[in-house]
Amino acid sequence: MRIFILILIMLLYMRSFSQSFVPDTSINRIVLVDSTSVLNILGKDCRNFLIEDNDRYKIIVYNKDKSEKLEMIFHEGDNRNSFSEFMISKIKKGNITTHKFLILNEDHFKSARDIKLGLSQKSVELKLGFALTQKQSTNGEVTLFFRRETNKDPIFTNYNMPIYYGEYVFRNNCLISFSFGFEEQ
Repeated sequence: MRIFILILIMLLYMRSFSQSFVPDTSINRIVLVDSTSVLNILGKDCRNFLIEDNDRYKIIVYNKDKSEKLEMIFHEGDNRNSFSEFMISKIKKGNITTHKFLILNEDHFKSARDIKLGLSQKSVELKLGFALTQKQSTNGEVTLFFRRETNKDPIFTNYNMPIYYGEYVFRNNCLISFSFGFEEQ
């Protein structure tokens, strides 16, 4: 009987562990709120590319063929050269920003959880491994999102930030944009 109870407890523990919240924290080795990774990947002059757009400061980075855009959002109170949110989107040919930007010599932007543009909804759900809320929009896009507030998850103790979110937008079952990070306080 004791062995049965012990096995049951182990199975329940393993199941809860596999369902645990493990968020994305980086894009192509650029880590949220980590100035060292920003400087290592984008170089020491990346701060010169900081722009103000809609009352937010950010750096815009394109992949090597300029088909994907990464926006790294700087929040008031962030350390120099560190960013609290990442937004990745598909770019229509010739639709490059008029702002200054950087180019990263990468084919695609890919998160630490191996999420990149073009994946199916099911693939993203499997890679994240936890429940997402879905909303259908009027233009045929499907958005999956989640929002976590301060609790015992390691992301909150490691980063000392109160709210983490993720949002994934699909058109025709194809990921066309996604963003994640810490909400501005």
